[in-house]
Amino acid sequence: MSAEARTVEDGLGWARRVLEEAGVSSARADAELILEVCLGVSKAYLYAHRERELAAEKWACLREWVFRRRAREPVWYIIGRAWFMALEFLVDRRVLIPRNETELLAQEALKEAEAIEGPARIADVCTGSGCIAIFLGLRLKNAKIFATDISADALDVARENARRHGVLEAITFLQGSYLEPLPSGLDMVAANPPYVSSEEMKSLPAEVRDYEPHEALLAGPTGTEAIEAIAAQAADKLRVGGVLLMEIGFRQGEEALRIVKERSGFTEVEIVKDLAGTERIARGRKG
Repeated sequence: MSAEARTVEDGLGWARRVLEEAGVSSARADAELILEVCLGVSKAYLYAHRERELAAEKWACLREWVFRRRAREPVWYIIGRAWFMALEFLVDRRVLIPRNETELLAQEALKEAEAIEGPARIADVCTGSGCIAIFLGLRLKNAKIFATDISADALDVARENARRHGVLEAITFLQGSYLEPLPSGLDMVAANPPYVSSEEMKSLPAEVRDYEPHEALLAGPTGTEAIEAIAAQAADKLRVGGVLLMEIGFRQGEEALRIVKERSGFTEVEIVKDLAGTERIARGRKG
């Protein structure tokens, strides 16, 4: 980029070309988002002020972040934030980036929680950035919410996100493997566990495979190891009538049904699909 290129339009064009040449499929959107955050403005502002001249430090920010994205670092780690259920969360390489598809788990968890009589006791297992626990904490004012993760670093991020959203006191953060650190008598467990198999891990996009925490992705040789562990533990931690909700991977529905039905004594076992018909959540009620 030449020293004369000092406008928003020049910056957007340069960033898009660099990313397109590197094979980044979301080049245009990433270029826009990077410049938005570098400048602290909206997308609408960018296009309404195409001829705005920018200070040297803004160009330096743009160049650094575009080169990081060209190396396949996820744009959300570069800008340090991501959005989930219309809420902003801090994210970095200590936590998995919240996915749009996981919003179905949050919606189903809220629906189940609102049907519970009295103050609900809820656990968000494998909380990561804390997005599900925090979403529920904002919507369920009288609930007792627990959030677990095996990673102390992830819990640090989740606590900071909870503080920023004003629900730090409403959530108890516990370090441990899946449900192990939780009390018994829970009304609901919502979990977004690792569900990638060892073989699938090899073919993940570089943005995921090389940057996101493997402990939040890799379940083991089959991909269902965490699903099995959580289903078994939930049978002990849930009260009778309590509900288990687990996000599952692509084409894991049949195996997840078998696991929840045969190994954990659950009833009303089903797979919840998203609007596109993709199997997303294994659901069961403790009998």
